[in-house]
Amino acid sequence: MRKKLLTFLVSTGLVFSLSSAFAFDMDIKLGASGPADAKQVGFDGAVSFNFPVIAMSEQGVGFSIGIQPGFQWVSWEKGLGVYKSLGGVLQAEVTADTNVFLVPVLLTLQARFPVYLGDQASAFYVNLGAGYSFGSAEYSVPEYTNTSSVLVPAVESTASLSGFTYEAIAGFAFAANTNLSIFAEAGYRGADTETDDGFKYDMSGWVARVGARLKFGGSSY
Repeated sequence: MRKKLLTFLVSTGLVFSLSSAFAFDMDIKLGASGPADAKQVGFDGAVSFNFPVIAMSEQGVGFSIGIQPGFQWVSWEKGLGVYKSLGGVLQAEVTADTNVFLVPVLLTLQARFPVYLGDQASAFYVNLGAGYSFGSAEYSVPEYTNTSSVLVPAVESTASLSGFTYEAIAGFAFAANTNLSIFAEAGYRGADTETDDGFKYDMSGWVARVGARLKFGGSSY
């Protein structure tokens, strides 16, 4: 886990070093995602640094490469198929609470298709990314008395979580002016993650976000 975190920090440092020397766009994204295991909607956000390889123009598609660190958080309850006594003949199913915090770090390739609305170049875009996710999973079951009147102790655990991650996103960026675009995007993220002790969480599912794209150093939308 420490080696993976060190790799992330070094990669982020390189991004900021490159950012000071080259033109780039920075996308700030906030939204939601729906991981398969959770069956719940969770928070999803990211900051993407995009470095143009081929500038978008009236005549052609633009391409950029970049790095995208993100953050995903989702919590959910799941019935365990066992029951607790509430006194007398009353019973209720025991549920486990899970919280997953995930930091996907992706290398990205983006294609931008120009759409001129007035003087500014807006764009449809497709973003493909692949990388790795790091995070933690918190799991807890409260103490309860089972239907045989036996007290079952509480269970609490926290484990590191990681796994290969990829993403396919499509969106539209409206150019508010030469330095700012507002965008909306949606797509799919694949993330089969696993804890250090071998427990698997399928964090794959849909992603939807809105945000702002800021231009630095003369980059092109």
